[in-house]
Amino acid sequence: MKVVILGSGNVAKQFCNNFSQINDMSYQIYSRSTIYTELQELDPHVVHDLSHIDTSADIYLICVYDDAVSTISHELSNLNLSSPYCVAHTSGTKPSTLSDEHRQHGVIYPLQTLRKEKLLSFKEIPLSITGNNAASTKQLEELTNQLSEKSMSCSDDYRSKLHVPAVIVNNFVNQLYHTAQEYCRKQSVDFELLKPLMNETLAKLNEGCTPKDMQTGPAVRGDFKTINNHIRILKKLDIDPDFYESITKSIINSHKS
Repeated sequence: MKVVILGSGNVAKQFCNNFSQINDMSYQIYSRSTIYTELQELDPHVVHDLSHIDTSADIYLICVYDDAVSTISHELSNLNLSSPYCVAHTSGTKPSTLSDEHRQHGVIYPLQTLRKEKLLSFKEIPLSITGNNAASTKQLEELTNQLSEKSMSCSDDYRSKLHVPAVIVNNFVNQLYHTAQEYCRKQSVDFELLKPLMNETLAKLNEGCTPKDMQTGPAVRGDFKTINNHIRILKKLDIDPDFYESITKSIINSHKS
């Protein structure tokens, strides 16, 4: 199978790394960014001019910012690409129809936080795919089945719904970690001491516990003296306490019974 990756950011780099591990996989990278020269030194498959991409690829994978997907897709439609091919993007929120000017189009969405500084194997990462017809779905399945043991086909609507909790458990939780780290810095407390607690929370989830059943802390106990004291300390440190008050209220409402 031949794939052209359009983009050179976090997602593109992760796909390149995983493609390089597959036998009989041929891939090429298109990058028009200023880091093209740096990429070319690391990977001989990089081209800087769209007219130089392989026009006989099976899949053209658009790995760019959401707002740029339509532009790249339209530019591809002006090339003489050999049929049958499929154009897919990697957005978790944008519909597969962004590339509907191509007969076969779809989405490959990795459900994982991806940074090019740390290369990950897709083997255990869910890859949700959406194809506009049987042919495109088959092509995307053939590709993702080689990458992950958790490849699944889903609709645009399902993928969009999945993106909401993904943001909550990753981006929101990470922001809470950042806030806790800032608190520790200002209070001269060792943030490293919290990591066993963080790890235990995830371990319990992996053991099958539900988040609601494993909830502890002053909000569950109705300990408003401690809650108000925490809020006072956060204000004193110039740390916005809105997140603390909002999440505390949410916990209380979840455990009213």
